[in-house]
Amino acid sequence: MTNFEQYTSALVKPPEKTIIQGGFLGDTGYQHTLTIGMLAPLFLEWARYEMRRAPSTVQRYGEALHWVIRDIGDQPVTGLHLGHLLTLRRKMEERGCREARISAILHALRAFLTFCREVVRVPTCPRVRFASRAFRGGMWSI
Repeated sequence: MTNFEQYTSALVKPPEKTIIQGGFLGDTGYQHTLTIGMLAPLFLEWARYEMRRAPSTVQRYGEALHWVIRDIGDQPVTGLHLGHLLTLRRKMEERGCREARISAILHALRAFLTFCREVVRVPTCPRVRFASRAFRGGMWSI
C-alpha cells in the first residue's frame, strides 16, 4: 500500500484558488465582477454532477441562460434586480414566447440564482417565485 502514496499525490492536485464554496478566502471584492456568463459553466457542471440533473435538463438550462444574457445582457450577478427580471419578461413576451417557455427560462434563472447564493455564496437580490397554477395567465411574482 505504501507504493501508491508516491503516485497519488502527483495525480491529484487541488486547485490553488477557486470561487466555489465561498470564494477566495478573505476577498469579497471579486464578487461584484462575477457575471452570469462567467458563472453559467460552473452552474451547468454543478447541476449535472452535484444535483444529478439529466443531460437534457442541463442543456435546456444552458439555452435558457443564453436567452437571459441575450435579453438583459451579461450582468453582474450581484447587480441583478427586479427591473432586470421585468425587462426579461417583457422581451420574452414581445418575442412571442408562450407561458411554458417563459416559465422554463425563469425556472432556469431561479436555479442559477440559487446556485449563486448557496454554492458560490455571491449575494443575489432577486428571488424568482412563480404564482400558483390558478393565477397563471399573466400573474407571476418575483
